[in-house]
Parts: sequence; structure tokens; C-alpha cells
Amino acid sequence: MDRDVFAARLLAAARWAHEFARGMVLEALPDALTFHVLLNQSNDDIVPLHAAEIVFPRDSSRSRARGLRRCGARTVVDELWRDGRVPEWVDLCVVDVRRRSTVVEALCCGRFTDDESLLYHHAEGWPPFHVTSPVLPPDYDGSLFSLRWMRRK
Repeated sequence: MDRDVFAARLLAAARWAHEFARGMVLEALPDALTFHVLLNQSNDDIVPLHAAEIVFPRDSSRSRARGLRRCGARTVVDELWRDGRVPEWVDLCVVDVRRRSTVVEALCCGRFTDDESLLYHHAEGWPPFHVTSPVLPPDYDGSLFSLRWMRRK
């Protein structure tokens, strides 16, 4: 995949995640985005790798995880676009708000590919990106809720 196409899809999907969350949460969400990237979140031992797939076991290290807790879109692209290969799926959702930015979590598949036919979420228009809601509180009834509901327990 072309790097610029990947970057444009990331930004379009992240903006949609931001707008989607705005209609669900109590917090005012700043327009600026910060990302929290979680690499290698798929179970890749179940199905053998396709010839066009590759995994990066070092993505599971704690040091890699620490370095991707607060980063910008450029860092996300630098980490996820690897010589034309990208994760087969990346789920995006708003998880927090800071004084000057909205935090979007990027939950990433561990399988990378340069074969666009293996990417998930074509129907959404930004493969491999998929937008989900913020984590919903128990007994969610459709009303606005705080992103920090889990911290209050």
C-alpha cells in the first residue's frame, strides 16, 4: 500500500472516530488528536500465515508499548507502514480526553500484508481501519456518558 494512502485513511478514520464519540460522551473533545497504539493484538497462532503475511514478534515487547502510548499521526504511520505492508485490521476508538487533545486508541492486528485483498473493512472506505464506539458503561441506555466511567469504580 502506498504510504500517503495509508496516512490519509488513518486520518479520515480517526476523524470519524472523533465525530462518532462526540455524540456519545459528556466531555468536550478537542479537535487535536493523540494516539495510543496497541500492536500485535491478534491471535496469529490459530491460522497459518498466508504467503503475503508477515508478523513482527518484537511488537509485543513492553518497551514498544510504552513508546506508543502518546503519539501523533506521523508516528502511527511510521510504526504501521512497513515497506508497503500494513496491519490487516486496525480498530480505532476514542478512549480519553486530555486538556488539548482527544486520545484515539489504535488496536492493531499482528499480521502485516502488502496484499490489499487481505485487508479488512473495505466496505467502510478506509481499509484496514474500522471505527468503534468508546467503551460503553454497563447497562448503557443511549445517554451521554463520561469516558472516565471505568476510573470511577
